[in-house]
Amino acid sequence: MAGPVSSNQPVMPDLADFAFLSVDVYQGSDNRGQSDNGWSRFGRSGDDVTSGLKIQAYQHADIPNHVVIASGGTDFGFNADFLKDLAADVGFIGTPDDLPLQFREALRFAAETISESRQVAEANPNIQAPTFSVTGHSLGGGQSPLIRYLFGLGGMALGPPGAPGVV
Repeated sequence: MAGPVSSNQPVMPDLADFAFLSVDVYQGSDNRGQSDNGWSRFGRSGDDVTSGLKIQAYQHADIPNHVVIASGGTDFGFNADFLKDLAADVGFIGTPDDLPLQFREALRFAAETISESRQVAEANPNIQAPTFSVTGHSLGGGQSPLIRYLFGLGGMALGPPGAPGVV
């Protein structure tokens, strides 16, 4: 966890945090956020069995008003998820008009997570307005810049493929 730059700035996730979350999202949704490093699952899993998407929102005990959305990459288990991930991987050579289902589901999850978090904060004056960042590895690292770009968020992609046809 990176420290604040000044006393007026909050503690924010750093490279180690983004790397941890980019790995943790590969776990089954029931096993995510089970470490003792302060990160825990936030809300429901956004995993989608139809597309093979692996995505989860997380919060850290030290920064409860910040949510990190982490997206997993290609599952090389050579199973049904691998074929779904492969279809999404091929999407990197497509156009924004024909985004693969996995990308559309990731965008939907991000929009719902952001909206729900803001609604909770607006309804409760004791809750600070949430901030968000996005991370991912491999295929998830390709999805995360798209989410960051469309929603104006910060974050970090780890080992992403190029996405010239998407962004």
